Amino acid sequence: MAQRSDDIRQDREATRASLGSKLDTLEPKTRQTRDVKHHVAEHRWLEDAQIDADVVVPLKNTANIGTITCPICSFTYLSGDMWDIQEHRRRHDQFVHGVKAPALKTDRVLATKNGLRITVITPVSPVVQRQRAEKVARRAKRDTPFDFASYYASEQQDEDSPLVFLGTRWERAIAFLVLRRAAYFAETLWEHATSLNRQKLARHDGVRWAVCMIWVLAQERQRGLATQLLQQAAQFVGLPLQELAWCHPFTECGERLARRHFPEHLTITR
Repeated sequence: MAQRSDDIRQDREATRASLGSKLDTLEPKTRQTRDVKHHVAEHRWLEDAQIDADVVVPLKNTANIGTITCPICSFTYLSGDMWDIQEHRRRHDQFVHGVKAPALKTDRVLATKNGLRITVITPVSPVVQRQRAEKVARRAKRDTPFDFASYYASEQQDEDSPLVFLGTRWERAIAFLVLRRAAYFAETLWEHATSLNRQKLARHDGVRWAVCMIWVLAQERQRGLATQLLQQAAQFVGLPLQELAWCHPFTECGERLARRHFPEHLTITR
């Protein structure tokens, strides 16, 4: 009996010592989890991503301990969660460099100019092309106040079927345009454009191709890429650029682009 008691006592002491050692190890790791500087040191891509974007801003903690909000891509994630860290890496890469879009043999290339490769995706394009276009649409949505992406790969071929024009460079999607047919539209001056609602838009027997979304990666703007997409899209549907309608409401960048090409009046649809 005495021997058994000694064995139990020794087991208890060994267990206590083991737990103490684990707690000593966990304590600094807990501090590291909450230490932003430690994460930047451990994951150098965070620092590199800031340099790539020409923005050097220290990461900031939110009110919730253990979370980090990236000052560049605005993604908030748990600092100690590896899935969150990997998801931030993916989103940050897309935000800075665009969606990965390697060339496919089935791509329908419309033009290649100044390194920009423009392809078109139709309702009957292979599913891999449509899925790639949806990824770009979701990325573009993050730069807008809109609730939904402008294109989904599951859209069926019908009278509202969109055409997607994708601009890629170095196998990254950096420009994106969606055309849809519109039966309700009206020609208007800019001063009246914001007051038009669907009830004020006349239904026409014919349809007009309308620009429902046009997006360019932030770092690639002011270089004529949006105009290149518009020109190729208009040529593809056999219209002068001036005969394209525009979906309302606009983002700030979208309105500047539309005013550049339509300084006085334009055709609006919703």
